[in-house]
Amino acid sequence: AARAGQPASALVTRRVWARGALHSHTACLRAGGVGEHDAASMLRVAALWFGSRESANGSKNGSPLGCDEEVLPLLRRVPAWKLLPVVPQLVSRLGSGAPADAELTAVLVRVALCHPHHVVPALVALANGSALAADELTAQFRPDTAKLEGAKNTLDALSQGRPRCLALVREYKALASGYLQLAWADAKPLMTAVMQQGKPAKGPHRIDALPKLKPAEIKASGGGPSLLKLGPPLQHAAVLTTEPPLVHCADADGGADLPACSAAGEGEDDAAGGRLVRVSGFHTTFTTPGGINLPKTIECRGCDGRAYPQLVKGRDDLRQDAVMQQLFTRVNGLLSRHAPARARQLALRTYRVVPLAPTAGVLEWVAGTITMGSWLVEGHAKWRPADWPQKRCRERLAAEQPQGASKRRNEQGIVGGYRDVCQHIKPVMHRWLLENWPQPATWHEQRVRYTRSFAVASMAGHVVGLGDRHPSNVLLDEHTAEAVMIDLGIAFDQGKLLPTPERVPFRLTRDVVDGFGVCAVEGTFRRCAEVAMGVLRGSAEQLLTLLEVLLHDPLYKWTLSPTLALKKQADRPALPAPGLSGEQGRQTGPAAEPSAELGGYEEHVALGIVGEGYAADMGDGAGENSVDAEHALLVVRQKLNGRVGGTVLAVDAQVRQLIAQAIDERNLALMYPGWSAWL
Repeated sequence: AARAGQPASALVTRRVWARGALHSHTACLRAGGVGEHDAASMLRVAALWFGSRESANGSKNGSPLGCDEEVLPLLRRVPAWKLLPVVPQLVSRLGSGAPADAELTAVLVRVALCHPHHVVPALVALANGSALAADELTAQFRPDTAKLEGAKNTLDALSQGRPRCLALVREYKALASGYLQLAWADAKPLMTAVMQQGKPAKGPHRIDALPKLKPAEIKASGGGPSLLKLGPPLQHAAVLTTEPPLVHCADADGGADLPACSAAGEGEDDAAGGRLVRVSGFHTTFTTPGGINLPKTIECRGCDGRAYPQLVKGRDDLRQDAVMQQLFTRVNGLLSRHAPARARQLALRTYRVVPLAPTAGVLEWVAGTITMGSWLVEGHAKWRPADWPQKRCRERLAAEQPQGASKRRNEQGIVGGYRDVCQHIKPVMHRWLLENWPQPATWHEQRVRYTRSFAVASMAGHVVGLGDRHPSNVLLDEHTAEAVMIDLGIAFDQGKLLPTPERVPFRLTRDVVDGFGVCAVEGTFRRCAEVAMGVLRGSAEQLLTLLEVLLHDPLYKWTLSPTLALKKQADRPALPAPGLSGEQGRQTGPAAEPSAELGGYEEHVALGIVGEGYAADMGDGAGENSVDAEHALLVVRQKLNGRVGGTVLAVDAQVRQLIAQAIDERNLALMYPGWSAWL
C-alpha cells in the first residue's frame, strides 16, 4: 500500500495497475463457465475494490485508487453465481454513503433474482440491525441507520413489481421474526420450575410454555408470528441451516421476476431438480444444552419430510462464527485440490451459521456429537475413579493464582501445582475410541480419522489465531471420530489479550494426544500437520486475499475490549446440574456451553457485543479499525511465510516448533484454569 507522502506519479501508476488488474480479473470471470480460479479472481476484485473504498475514506495505509466508479459496472457483466463468495461482504457495504450505492443495489438485486436463498437472508439480517431484546438496549446502542435503510431499499427494489420476489422476502422476514422471538424468550423461569419438580432441566419443553414477549420486543423482531404460528408450509423460504443449491443459470434482466432460470417461478429448487428444502413447519418442543443464556435446540421440518435440528441463540453475536466458517470452507477447497491432502481426506468440519440480528441467529445443530469435555468428565470417573475430580484439579491450580489485583503470578508455584494435578489424573481418551469401535480394523480407521482431524484443525486454527479451545469447545463425532471446532469468537490471536494470556497455538493436551495412539504426536499427526501446513503456505496469497476482503468488512470488529476480555475469564455460577450432567454434551451443537464441572470460560464473547461497543460501533468500517485489521493480516502473513522472529522456517521445522509449544508443560500450566489444561 502506498504511504503518506508518496509521489503523485507513484499513485497514478498504482491506479493504472489496479484498474488493469480489475479489468483482467473481471474478464476472466466473464469468460467461460466454471473455472478453477473463479473464486480467487472474485476475491481479488473485491479486495482491490474494498481497499480503494477504504483509502478514499481516509485510511493512512492505502492510496485512493479511484476504482469505485469502474468496478460495479464491471461486476454487472460477471455471471451472478460467480459473485456468491463475496455476497456477505457486498451486503455489508450497503449504506456506506458512496455515490456508487445505487450500482451496488443493482448488482445485489441481479444476484438475488438468480440466487434468492443466498442473498435475501443476508439482506434481512442487515435490515434487522436495530432488533435487540429489551434487556440488551442501552444508551450506547446507536444502530447504523444508513445500513438499515440500504438493506431495506435493496429488498424493496428486489420486490418492486415482482410478486414472487415480494412473497419470498415476506416469508424470510416472517421466519426471521419467529426465530428472534424464540431467541429472546427467557427460558430461565421455565428451567427453574422444571427443576423444582425434579424433572430434567434439559427438556424437552413446550415452546408455547415460554414466557410471552413484551409487545415492544415483538415489534422489534419484525412483528411477525411465532415459529409455531407461521401457518401452512412456506412456499418459498428454505430451511436456513441447509445449503441452498447453486445453479449456474442465465442472469435476470432488470424487470424479471423470480427466477431467471425457471419458468415455473420457484427459483433454484426447480432448476436443480427439487434440491431446495423449504420450511414445512417446526416441532412444538425444544431442549437446551445449558449455559448462561440458555440457547434453544429445535427441529425444523423440511418439505422433504426430514427434521433439521437447529440451535437458536440470543444475546450472542454470531457474525464472527459465520465469517470463520466462510474461511474454513475456503480452506477445505484448497485441501481438496491438493493430492496428498485429498488422499488423507484432510478437511475441517464446518456447519451453517446464519446471523439474523446484531446478537441473535440460528446455527446448524451438529447431530451425533459429544463435547470432549463432557465425555472426559464421565470417562475419568468411569475408568479412573481414583483420579482427582475436575473440581479439585481446578481448585488446586486456582489456589496458585494471584488473589489480588496488585499481586503478580507465582509462575513457579503454578507450574508446581500443574505437575501435582498431572500426578493425580491420567489420560483416558483412548478409552473413547475403544468404547465406540471395539473391532480392531474399525478402531484403527477411526483413530486415524481422529488424529487427522486434530492435525488439520490445529494447523488452520494456528494460522487464523483461533483461541478459546477449552474442552467444551471441541466436539467429537460419534460416527466418524472427527473433531469439530465450535465457538469461534476468539480469533486472530486475541486470546493473547485475555487477562490470563493464552500461550499455546492449539489444544494438544495429554488427553487429546492419548487418542492418537502409541505414536502420540509423531507419525500420523505430525505428517498430516505438515501436509496441511504445506497446503496453507502454498496457498498463502489466496488466503490472504480472502482475509483482505474480510478486513474491509464494515460490520467486522477486530478488537476485544478490555471489559469483554475480563468477562471472558470471569468465574460465573452455572445452571444447576440436575438434568444436564451426563447428558449435557450428548448430541450437542456448535454452541455448546461450558460445563460447570469443567469450570469453563464465560459464554462465548462476541467481538463488540451490545453495551460494550457492538451497537455503538455498528457502523464503523475498517477505516476506523484499519490498524488492528492490518496488524491481524500481518500476523497471518508471517505465519504463512513460516517467519518466527527474524527466521524463516521450513514447513517441517515450523510444525515441529508449534507442537513443542503446544505440549510444553510450562505453557500448559500457565493457561487459565478454566481451560482445563490437565485434560
